[in-house]
Amino acid sequence: MASGNQELATTRTDVELPYGYALTYSGRISGVTKSGLFVKLSITGADGFVPAATIGSDFYAFDEAQMALIGQRSGEGYRLGDNVEVRLVEAAPFAGALRFEILSEGRYMKLARGKRAARRQGGELKAGFKRGPGKRGLGRASRGR
Repeated sequence: MASGNQELATTRTDVELPYGYALTYSGRISGVTKSGLFVKLSITGADGFVPAATIGSDFYAFDEAQMALIGQRSGEGYRLGDNVEVRLVEAAPFAGALRFEILSEGRYMKLARGKRAARRQGGELKAGFKRGPGKRGLGRASRGR
C-alpha cells in the first residue's frame, strides 16, 4: 500500500511523482496564456501549469503575436515550444492537475508594441486611421478623400 504522500502525487496518467521532493523534470511549453504556461513533461507526457505570477520577480505580459510571456523589465521570455526544466510544486490527483515552478531561464525577447504589433495581432488601429491599399494605408480619415 502506498503512503499518503505517494497517493496524493499520483496523477491521472498513473505515474507516481514523488511529492515533497525537489525533483526536476524536463518538458516543453505546450501552451501560453496571459495567466501562465502549460508544460508537457517529456518522460511521462503529463501536463501541468506554471502560473505567470511565479515566474520570477518581473511582471510577465502575454504577447499573442509571438505566443510568449515576456518580462517587461528584463525582456526574459518563454515561448510556445521552448524546452524547459520544471519542479513539481503541487499535485491534485482527483482533478489530474499538476502545478510546476519553472527553473529554466528564458531567452531575451522584445515585447511587440505599437501600430505594427496591433496589425500583426489582428487588432484595430486608433480612431481616425483607415486601412487602405499599399503599405502605408490612406492616412488620416479627416482628409476627406
